Amino acid sequence: MTERVEYEHAAGWPTVRRLYTVQQAADVTEEPIEEIWRRIKRGELRVYHLGGGRVRIDETDLLANIAPRELEW
Repeated sequence: MTERVEYEHAAGWPTVRRLYTVQQAADVTEEPIEEIWRRIKRGELRVYHLGGGRVRIDETDLLANIAPRELEW
């Protein structure tokens, strides 16, 4: 008997997430940086804490809560 995990129970590929700084989130959404911070403090946007006061915002969470700006060509 082996300790091997069967294929159907094996973990899939890891989820790759694009994380934005607060400034990048403001740039993408064309919202003032102050508004991004307000949404974070109100709990509307979740952040990942990296230490040293740095935070990152998940792209899927950002786009689910704030519509992105129109792309200009």
